[in-house]
Order: sequence, then structure tokens, then C-alpha cells
Amino acid sequence: MDDAFKLSPPEWARLRELLDEALALPPADRLSWIDALDEVRHAQLKPRLRRLLTHAADASTAPPATVGRLLDTLPKVETGQFARPPEGTASPPERIGPYRLIRELGSGGMASVWLAERTDMLQGRQVALKLPHGAWRRAGLAERMAREREILATLEHLNIARLYDAGVAADGQPYLALEHVEGERLDAWCERRALDVPARLRLFLQVARAVAHAHAHLVVHRDLKPSNILVTTDGQAKLLDFGIAKLLDQGQAQETELTQQSGRALTPDYAAPEQILGKPIGTAADVYALGVVLFELLAGQRPYQLKRDTRAALEEAILHAETPRPSSLAPRARRKALLGDLDTIVLKALKKEPSDRYSTAAALAEDIERHLEHRPVLARPDSAGYRLRTAMRRHRLPAAAGAAVIASLLAGTALALWQAQLARQQRDAAVAERERADRQASAAQLARRIAEGQASMSDFLLTDAAQKVPHAEAVAQIELAVTMVRKQYRNDPVVRADLLADAGNRMRWIDEAGRARELWGEAEALMREDGAHAGVARVLCMRARERALAGQIEPARQLVIEGREALQRIVDPEPVPGAGCLLDEAVVERRAGNLLRALGLGEEALALERAAGRTETDLVATLLHEVGRSRFELGRFAAAVAAARESLEVRERIGRDLGNNHRATWFLLAMARRDGGQTAQALRDFAGDGRFDPSGADRSVNQRYHYALGLLVHGRAEEALRLLKALEAGLSGLDLRSEGPYVALQAAQAQLALGQLAAARASLERAAGHFGPLVAERRFAAHRYLVTRAEWARRSGRLGEAALLLDLARTTLDAAPQPDDPPSRDLSRRALHRAFAELALAQRLLPQALDAAQLALALSERAAIDREASLFVGEDLLLRAAIRRASGDDAGFRSDAQAAHTHIRAAGGPGHPLALTAERLAHPSATPKL
Repeated sequence: MDDAFKLSPPEWARLRELLDEALALPPADRLSWIDALDEVRHAQLKPRLRRLLTHAADASTAPPATVGRLLDTLPKVETGQFARPPEGTASPPERIGPYRLIRELGSGGMASVWLAERTDMLQGRQVALKLPHGAWRRAGLAERMAREREILATLEHLNIARLYDAGVAADGQPYLALEHVEGERLDAWCERRALDVPARLRLFLQVARAVAHAHAHLVVHRDLKPSNILVTTDGQAKLLDFGIAKLLDQGQAQETELTQQSGRALTPDYAAPEQILGKPIGTAADVYALGVVLFELLAGQRPYQLKRDTRAALEEAILHAETPRPSSLAPRARRKALLGDLDTIVLKALKKEPSDRYSTAAALAEDIERHLEHRPVLARPDSAGYRLRTAMRRHRLPAAAGAAVIASLLAGTALALWQAQLARQQRDAAVAERERADRQASAAQLARRIAEGQASMSDFLLTDAAQKVPHAEAVAQIELAVTMVRKQYRNDPVVRADLLADAGNRMRWIDEAGRARELWGEAEALMREDGAHAGVARVLCMRARERALAGQIEPARQLVIEGREALQRIVDPEPVPGAGCLLDEAVVERRAGNLLRALGLGEEALALERAAGRTETDLVATLLHEVGRSRFELGRFAAAVAAARESLEVRERIGRDLGNNHRATWFLLAMARRDGGQTAQALRDFAGDGRFDPSGADRSVNQRYHYALGLLVHGRAEEALRLLKALEAGLSGLDLRSEGPYVALQAAQAQLALGQLAAARASLERAAGHFGPLVAERRFAAHRYLVTRAEWARRSGRLGEAALLLDLARTTLDAAPQPDDPPSRDLSRRALHRAFAELALAQRLLPQALDAAQLALALSERAAIDREASLFVGEDLLLRAAIRRASGDDAGFRSDAQAAHTHIRAAGGPGHPLALTAERLAHPSATPKL
């Protein structure tokens, strides 16, 4: 950009004001007007004004195409260096990095956006590929963008279009790979369907909660507007363009490499005053933009009506003009619905001072929810004093003179005194009424807390404490409670139904699914008869979860749909689906393999509980476990560890750490650490840091199986094999058919690690009956069986057979249905690449072996919780060291062996067998031998 146009944001604002004034003059008078400007105040701006007005004079006679090119190359504060490329600029190549371009979706001043798909191992996923214009070739940019990709990719929310990837192609072109969303912009969606005010508010709530989620992850969007919010055909709002967001530190946005390169992200109509002034911005800027979006949704137009349609006039209004009430500009049909609460909510979000707005996007969402539920909103209309202060700030000199005149008039007017006294009396009466209402609300809140406490104690006695008694005794206790409920509440069917539903839930927890269904059926019939639609929905959600856990996904989904329909029958007030119901739906979606949908539901339920002030309850701990489980299955091990640890801490703080749910969370934490490369800590977590025996008979088959897998991964193959043999011997019935093949497969892997080839072959034969059909159907789970068989063949010297099995495993893995998120199959691909590398090393195909080993290493680094301490990274470095030594690359061999030793010691402990091997290889005086 020309140095002549390098100005600070306040200087740009003043330049635009002067340019507007000059353009309002006849062309012949403009230059003389510039010459008359004060030389001291405008010395820096006068030369720029002359140049711009010269361009304007030339443009008045130039062809339209020339004018368009001129405007595209003018410097823009909001887009930095990235103006739209001039006509004739070469089109992008057919491929950008790992993406093939399909068609252009749109182009703007900052970037063009293309529909594209990946062509590497993540083949087939379509993305919206953003290609920024301008001077991006800078040293080190690829590494910085990769780091920021990892940070911004943490925004995992149902209503946020994800940033999948960011990088720089070989020719220096940067790219951002975003989730491709098919939808319609928010305002157009509402207008085309003529949505009423409550429907618009419910849609806006999705947006506000998504922004609150981003703020909770220390990311501020900076450019919220309807064109960045699409609504899909099923009514889900999706926020776009978080790829240009900023990270927060101490509440203010800090420049990232992406935002430094993309310039000042700003759309004037939705910009907060602090953005216009170029001040540091925080979450309050997004709250302001949400206020503008909400104003537009409700009133059908943006807040400020301008006499001059210029940017300078708009910025003047944003900074100084009084914000109108939405009801004053809304269509007549919506005007009445906006009076009162909604006017107050919008005006609070649009305060000039950040400290006067809602403190968070979550607080704004909470007030919208309060309005929808006909509860008092937290925002209050502006007081007379506040309005007077803001008016005086806008008009300091006139206000000073006017105040003197008003004071003299009121001092001599008896009527004014009488009116003031009457106002004070009315105020005092209003204050007294509010205090009385507050006391009543406090009493009701205390009664509710007592009731919740009693319910929590009963829940503890019937669940956590009951797990210490024999199964038959637990069933008998619940049946006694059912008898009491039927008698005591015989004349109160709604309460009776609610308690019976709870009893059914407790029967499900102790594996009495048949009895649970009977009690739910009884409760549902009572609720339907009484028209208790919310209760019906709750029971349907419980039933859906039970069906999903039994593998009946489609019936479970149908029950969820029926539950939603039951909630929609309640008109006054319109309820928000309870967190418990969202939890049940999350379990259904997770069991169906829709992991991102499950994660979004779990996080939404968690946000609802926290917004209501319920942060330390058993439900919150359970929600954290479910969120962690979805993250684990998505391959996001560090995030899964964080959720599981928080769940454990909540249960320990509230004394709910006795039961099986708490132990299940310990196992989730251990599995995430294990697959994230922290195997030594994983084994401690499997035992609950010494609180219980992970291989004990009171642990489930699945838990003992995962503990054995943890032992095997950590190099303790003999212990793993003993546990797996005991587990397989104890299986019977359904468990033998469903769990047995997986236990046999892991036993084969333990036997291969111990060099027991004949025993491994026998274990593989026991697993073949289950996995054979999966291979024929190209099912995802089949590749594990094929890789293990290939390892047996390689160790047995049957290299040709091993190669065929690995090719079949790769075909199976590629053909299997894609999960929601590629990281969930990283470990599977890592195992496959390692197997190819070991086979190629055995065949002395060293270049192919090195390529496969490097692919395995990249995947283990991606999955690692700690990239400086991962057993898997250490294993892959050790494998690459062997290949490099065989290739004669002694320096590379030593470097890899030393790095492997560091990783394995940190993640597996100094006594890990591979740590000793790596140390021997890395030592200069040792004789390397693999």
C-alpha cells in the first residue's frame, strides 16, 4: 500500500469527514476550500484530500470499468492490503495445497471463497476454501498459521462453522479451509418465512449461545453480521468466518498472525464504537454487533437513519447519536411485541460504552430466554439521570447553557415542585413494591433450593449409596418407593407420574431395563392423560437413551422426535428443552456415530445448566462426562482429558464420588490419556489413582478390556495377556458374541508382542468368525483385524501375504463410512502406516519404509496430548531411526533415537522397555542393534 495512505484510524475518520464535505461542494470550489483549511490541524490530510479529489475528477469522465478498478485499489481500513484483485488477474490454480477447487462461491475485497475438496487421505470432504488476496508471502507464515489453526479449531459448537485447516500452498498462497454450509443468511431466512417475534428470538438465541461459546474459549469474532450467519434447511444457525477471529488475553483481543495479515476486520454497520475509534476490543464488541443483528431482526432495519449515506456519517451516528428503540422503527405488526423488555434488551446491548453493555453474550442470551419465559429481564430501562448524562456528553456547550435556563425556571415554578414531590411518592411506592416482590422471590428460591437438596439426597441414597448393597436389595428398595408413590400421590397424577419416571430411571441404572420400561409406560400414560407435555417429553427422552444404548438407533431417534413434538405443544410459556433431555439426545447421536452433533448437544446442555447457576451438581458432572466421551471418540484427546478431569472434580466436591458413574469417568480419563500417548499416567488413571482395582470383577467387561489394552500399549504384554485370557474365559452369552472377538484380537496382539506366533494364530482364528463378514462389507472395525493378521504374517516370514492383507486393510479403511471428524481415525491410520513401514523395512524397500514411518509419526504427533511427551511419537521416532540406520543415515538415526528416548521416558517412565532400547541406541558408544 502507498505510504501516502498510511493513517491511524482516527486520522482516517477525519479524512472521510473532510472528503464528504468537499464532495458536497461544486467541483470548481473544492481545491480552494482545501487551501482554506487550517494548516496546523490539517497539514497531513490536505495533500491526501487533493489527491483523492483529483481521482474523483478523473473518475467523473472515466469509463465504469476504470472507476471500478480505481475503487478496488484504494486503501481500505477494514481490509488492509487485501483489496479485490484487478481485472485480468490470473485465476487460482486447479489445486491449492491438498485441496482441489470445484467452483467459486463468492469474492470480496479480502478474499475469494471456493468450494473445494481434499485430495489426500481425508479425501472426499468438501470445504469452503478461503483464498486471501494480496501480499502474503512471508517467512515462517506456514508455521504460525498452523499454530493458529489448532487454536481456532477448538471452537467446536453446533452453531459454529468449523475451521478445519489453515496453511500456505507451495506458491505462497495462504488458505483457510472452513466447513461448507448450505444455508440462507439470517435476516433473509426470517423475512421469507415471515417469522413472528418469538421465532426470531429463538433463532437469535442459537447465535448468541455460539458467540458465548467462542468467548468462553477466549476467541472474539469481530465481524458478526447477518451475512456471516447462515440458517440451514433444518433451522440451525451457523456462524461463519471465525477464521479471522482474534484471541483474547486479559479480556482484550490480541492480534494473531491471521488477523495481522487480514487487516482490520470491520463492517461499519455492525461495528462497535471502540472498533470505529481503533481502540483495543474485547467480547463487548461482539455483544454490540449481536445487538445490531437483533435490532435488525426485530425492526427490519438497522438502528441509524442517516441524512448522508456515507461512512463518515454512519461512524458519527455510531459514536454520538442516540440509539432509537426498535419498536419505533419496526413494522406495525411487530411494534407492540417489542415495547418494554425487548426495547430495553436491545438498547442495553447497543450502549456506547462497553462497560454499560451486557457483560457477556451469555448474559444477553439469558435475558432473551427470560423474556421468552415471561420472567423479569435483568436489563432495566435507562434512568432519567443516565439519559441526561449521555445527552450532556453529546452536546456539552448547549447542555451547560440549557441547564442554567432550566434551573432558573424550575426554581420559580410551584408546579414543578409539586410534580417532583408526586414523582418521589410514586418512586417510593414502586421501590416498596419491588422490595416486597424480591422478598417473595427469595422465599420461593429458598423453598426451591430445599426441595432440590432433598431430591439430591434421595438421589444419592438410591444411586451412589445403593451401589454398595446387593442387586436384589437395591431392586427391592426401589419397588418399596414405587408402592409408596402410588399410595401417597394417588390423587396427584402429575407428581405420581414424575416420581414413577424417576423410579424407572433408577431401574435402568441397575440394569433392570424391562422394569424401567414398565414404569416409564405407566408414567407416560398419566402425563398424557393430564396434558403434561413437558413430562411426556422427559419420559420419551429417557426411553430414547435406553433404546440407543441397546443399539436400537432408529427407534431411539423417533422417540426424540416425539419428545420435541410434545414440547412444542406447550404454548405458554414456551419451554427450553431441559438439559437432561439434551443429554439423552446426545447419547443417542453419539451411539449413532454423529459425534459432532452429540458434542454440540452436550455442550448446549452444559451451557444451560451453567447459565442457570447450577455448576456443581451430579447432572453437570454427567454432562461433562458425556462431552468428554464425544471428544474422545472424535480423537480430541486433550479436550477429552479436560472434560473428564472437571467431571471428577465436580463429583468429588459434592460428595458423589462413590458410584460407578465416577469410576466410569476415571476410565474415560485413562482411555483419553492412553490414546493421547500418556500411557504411564493412563495406567494410574485406570486405577483411579489407587482408589480401586481396574481389573476387579466389579468392573464391566468393557472397562477391563480397555485396561488390558492400556497395559499392552504401555509395553506390559504379559500382564495384558493374563487379563485378556481371564476375561475371555469368563464371557458367556451375549458378551461372548459381542465382546469375545475383540478380546481375542487384543490377545493376539499381546501374543505377537511376546513372540508367541502359534498362540497368536489361534487367537486370530477365534476372532475370524466375527471379523470375516466385516471385511467383506468393508466395515471400519475390520481393518484392525487385517493389520493384526498382516503383522502375524510378517513375523512368520510370509511377506507377500502381509502385503496383500495391508492393501486390503487400507482399502477397507478408505471405503468405510467417514466419521464426523478425521482425527477419530488418526490412530487407525497410524497403525496401518507403521505396519507398511515395518513390512517395507523387512523387504529392504527403504524409501517406501521411510515415507510410511513419517506418515505414522505425523499422525501420532497430531493425536498427542503433549507433543514433548508421547509414547506413540517415541515409538514412531524409534521406527524411523531403524530405517535411517539401515539407509546409512547415521546422523538422522542418532537424532531420532535421542528424541525417541526423551518422549518414551517422559510418557512411559524410565523403566519402560523401549526407553532402555532408545537410550542404548542414542548413546554414542553403544553398538546400535534393533
